[in-house]
Amino acid sequence: MITRRGPLVAMAALCVVSVAGCSSSSAPVNTTTTSIPTPEIHPGTVSINGKSVQVPVLQPGTPIGSAYDTAVSQNIAQGQVIISSKGMLPYSLLTRLHEPVVFTNLTTKPVKLTFKYVPVFSSEWIPAGGTWTYPNTGGSYSLWYTTNTGYRGNLNIGALGF
Repeated sequence: MITRRGPLVAMAALCVVSVAGCSSSSAPVNTTTTSIPTPEIHPGTVSINGKSVQVPVLQPGTPIGSAYDTAVSQNIAQGQVIISSKGMLPYSLLTRLHEPVVFTNLTTKPVKLTFKYVPVFSSEWIPAGGTWTYPNTGGSYSLWYTTNTGYRGNLNIGALGF
């Protein structure tokens, strides 16, 4: 008498072997986590490497938004971007034409920004607790940037004709 059990057992064993082979991977596991959106940092001061640093704001008493914020109202003199240990605040900033944008490094290490596409250039190293100003002397455009630590953000300059 011929049975079908033999081929079924062989097929089941093959499946177990192939699944077991897939479960053990030698590829490194990414342990870096990011918070999206980056948590807001409330106005006031923070201590960075023993130095007291003022947290920048766009509106008095209001933290800079995490995903999107705007620096186009008449009482704002310049755009502000915070570089935090968890990302950029805001991720995307809308600002007026010819309005400087100040990047404040609230991390414990120096940070460098690389701007993409218009043309590619880099900031100076921004020390821990320090600032660097993007002069914003050009026309209306969207400018992407990344940090040497892997975070990225976007400046939308003059997008609404401001």
